[in-house]
Formats: sequence, C-alpha cells, structure tokens
Amino acid sequence: MMRAQQSHTGYDAQNLESSPPPSQNLSSSCLVKESTQEESCRQDSRRSSAKYEAVKRENSPPSDPDTQRDSCSLQSSVVSSEDQHLINGLNKKQKVEAARDSNRRIPKDESKPTSYSSHEYVRNFRLRENAILAKNPSERTPEEQAKAERILTKRERNAEKARLKYHSMSAEEKKQYNRIKNASRTKRKRSKKTNNKKSKEVHMDCEQYSRQSSAEYEAVERENSPPSDHLECHFSLPDSSDTQCDSCSPQSSVVPSEDQRLVNRLKKKEQVAAAKDSHRRIPKDESKPTYSSRSEYDRNRRLRGNEILAKNPSERTPREQAIAERILAARKRNAEKAGLKYHSMSAEEKKQHNRMKNAWRTKRKISKKTTNTKSTEVHMDDDADDQESSHRHNQHDE
Repeated sequence: MMRAQQSHTGYDAQNLESSPPPSQNLSSSCLVKESTQEESCRQDSRRSSAKYEAVKRENSPPSDPDTQRDSCSLQSSVVSSEDQHLINGLNKKQKVEAARDSNRRIPKDESKPTSYSSHEYVRNFRLRENAILAKNPSERTPEEQAKAERILTKRERNAEKARLKYHSMSAEEKKQYNRIKNASRTKRKRSKKTNNKKSKEVHMDCEQYSRQSSAEYEAVERENSPPSDHLECHFSLPDSSDTQCDSCSPQSSVVPSEDQRLVNRLKKKEQVAAAKDSHRRIPKDESKPTYSSRSEYDRNRRLRGNEILAKNPSERTPREQAIAERILAARKRNAEKAGLKYHSMSAEEKKQHNRMKNAWRTKRKISKKTTNTKSTEVHMDDDADDQESSHRHNQHDE
C-alpha cells in the first residue's frame, strides 16, 4: 500500500511539473482565438477586395495589356529618375566644392586655372548689363532703372579701386600691367575683326545663294510663261542686241559691280588692319613711319574744325554748334593732358620736347611760305599769259 501511494504521488508530481498552470492555459487559448480572428478578418478583406476588383473589371471598358504594363512601370521609372537627379546634383556639388578647395590650395605666386563656363557666364552677364545701359532712360522699366543705377555705382566703385591699386604699384608693375592690358585689347580687337569678317562672308554667301535661286526662279518662269512675254523684249529694240540684253536683264550688270565693291572694301579693311598691326609692333625706341593718307585726313579734319569755329555762333546750324562744342571740349582736354605731361617731365626731356616743337614750327612756316610763293608764281604766270594773249589780240586787230 505504501509503495502504491508513493508511486501515485510521484506520478502526480511529474504531471504537476509538466503541465502548465491554469492561468497560462487561459492566456494561450486567448492568443489562439485572437490569431484565428485576425486571420479570418484578413481572409474576409481579401475576399471583399477580390469581389470589388472583379465587379470593377466587369463594369470597366476593355484595355490594352501593354498600356497597363506601361502604367504600372511608369511610377517606378519616375521615382528612379528623381533619385538619379538628386544623386547627380549631390555629385555636382561635391565636384564644385573639391574644385574650389583645390583652387584655394594653389599658392598666390602660381597662376590659377580658369574655367570656360565661368568666363562665358561673366561675359553674358556683362552683355546683359550693357543692353540695359544702352536703353534710353525714358524707355526703361522701374526695375531696369534700378538695375542701371546699381550697375553704374558698382562700376564707379570698381574703377576707383582699380585706380587706387594702379597708383600703389611700382614702376615695373605698372609696365607689366600696361603690357598685359594692351595685349588683351589687341586680342579683343582681332577677335572682333575676325567675327565681322566671318559674318560678312556668310552674308555674301547668302546673297549669292539668293541671287542664284532668284535667277533659277526667273528662268523657270520664263520657260513656263506664254510666248507673248518673250516678244516684248525682242521687238522693243531690234537694231542693237547689246542694249536688248541690258534692258532684259538690268540686274546682271549691277550685281557683279556690287560684289566687286564689297570685295574691294574688305581688302581695304584688311590692308588697314595689317598696317595698324605692323605699326603697333614697332618698338617705342624706333621712329614709326607716317602715312600720307592718315596725315592728310587729320589735316583736312582739323581744317574743317577750324572753319566751323571761325564762323559766327549765330550763323552756325544746330549740328555745327554741337560739333564746335565737341571740338572745343576735346581741345581743352588735350591741352590739359599735354600740360600735365609736360610738368611731369624732367629738365632734359623738357629741352628735347621744346627743341622738337620748335623744329615742327619752323618746318610748318617754311612749308607755308613755299606754298604761298608757289601760288604767287602761278598767279604771276597767269597774269603774264593774259598780257601776252591780249597783246597778240591787239596786234591781230591792228
């Protein structure tokens, strides 16, 4: 009996150890119920959504499967392109920052590399500013007027800074600065000339093409036109074939002369540009040759200016009055410059300047005297010829 009880109690203890408490059984059963309820809810929602889609598919018109596939893949492509755009922007920012850092690390003595894009941006910005300033103030909008004022103040400030910087330079630095500035100016002028030449060549090619096309069009019209149109020219001037050709085609003789005129003008401009370049290349120590045409032009311009100034102000036209004011202002400005230049000279330079000026004056006086003597000699010769002719006439009458 005792052994049976012990075995029974041992079996009960084992069952008690292995079996969970009643509270644990309740919680596990509740969890199972909740999970089954959630699963059933999910299944119900899937069924209802499937039914809704089936009803929608039945009521909607038939669609192309390719378009459906494209519409499904459109969102993914848009998202990927946006992501790619963001990535490209970040990469570009990193590159710009790296370039700036590398540019900052270059010492001041070494020359820093210049980027073409920044130059192009600055040039376009300057062109836009010049376009605003070129407008008449009455035609500008309020925004453009404010911009123009800002541009002018900025340029004045920059000019003042550059002037102060130039005055603080040494003599060697000034020479180097002037050399670089003159080189950039000549380069700009040459580029402008080449651009103008290219545009003129393109314009001439376009004109030639338009003439060819117009000639072809006229030939086709002449072929398709009735014979009465051809007889007008044939019977207008039957005697001379040359005049007939000229009257029928007046443009044929005009066009070559226009082309020749353009070619001659371009050649003349090229010759003048080449002469100016060769004149600039001569060192300052050597004497530069003077061109008679240029000196003649300057002399004639000075004579015209003196004629306008010699007139009474009440007799001048408005245009002549404006020209006279410009001439007086220019002469005053040049006189001030010459005075400042003379005062900045040394004693030896002043002596040389005065010597050269006196030589020019004496040369001018001699040339004036020779011209006057020549004119008087010509006048005397004319008088002698008149006297001889009158004497012969009197003898013939007698």
